[in-house]
Amino acid sequence: MSRVTATAKQIMTQALPIQCLEATVLACYLTNDWINAERIPLSFKSKAAGNTYRHIVLAVKCTATGKWGGIGLSRKQTLAYKPIQYDNLADLVTDYKESYQECWHELCKVYVGFPFSHDPFCPLSLHWRVLRLDATANSWERICVALNDYDGEMMQLASRFYKFGKLNADFDTKYRLGSRMRNSAKGKNDEDADSSDFESSSPRKSRPPRLFNRPATSRERGRDLKRTLSLPPLKQVDSIRKRRPMTAVSKRATNETISVAVAPETEKTTAPTVTAVDSNDVVSVGEISLPNREEVDDDVASTPVPPTPAAITSKIIASSFLGV
Repeated sequence: MSRVTATAKQIMTQALPIQCLEATVLACYLTNDWINAERIPLSFKSKAAGNTYRHIVLAVKCTATGKWGGIGLSRKQTLAYKPIQYDNLADLVTDYKESYQECWHELCKVYVGFPFSHDPFCPLSLHWRVLRLDATANSWERICVALNDYDGEMMQLASRFYKFGKLNADFDTKYRLGSRMRNSAKGKNDEDADSSDFESSSPRKSRPPRLFNRPATSRERGRDLKRTLSLPPLKQVDSIRKRRPMTAVSKRATNETISVAVAPETEKTTAPTVTAVDSNDVVSVGEISLPNREEVDDDVASTPVPPTPAAITSKIIASSFLGV
């Protein structure tokens, strides 16, 4: 149902010309708020002048009065909208059959689906063709009986199918009035008999074998190219074992670094000469000598450390009578 909602919104947004199927989807979306109405898809198959035509409308039932009507779109006004005034589903379908006869069409088959949910985002799948009624192989009175029986049991059949995933055991003999037996006796295949009864869950037909190979995509071509090309593995270079050759400049820089690293710590480092000017404008030149590391360590060790508050407190308690 969520796809029907998305399609209906897209139809209203684009505002382009639509046909009967788009009109049915749009009518289903616009009638979601009709809580007292049940809506089912009603489709037809007719023939005229050797051509086959298909049409679909939305059949609406008012649960308060039990009346039926139809909402749809067609080039013929009689095949589109039907007011909610029919006593049962068979009367509504009969009116559509007479409208087909007025257009010089022969009604061949009638398809009826399960009711649509009023939840626009319901995850349940839609089933458009639960009943398959062949008007050319069965009498119209028999078809009307099947339609009226389905009118009274469609909600129970739908709830059973959505709950257990299957229909009643007598559903085929009671509701499906097709021409499958007649066509099988003649050795023909009915185009509707081969497909599943539920269009949304029908299996896909087997496709004929391809006469030519599909061109490969860019990803497939790249994967095949990697498989065919056998490139030699890259050699791993050990940066620790294989070093670059040392030049004369790099050797001199390395020797200076080593000589500085092994220099004795007791030697005094002499700073460059500086020039000083006193108040009498007398210039004096001298050198600034830096102290050794051992002298600095002795000065730091001889510097008295101020007592901490905890030490002062413990000293006061020891001297008082409480600490005796």
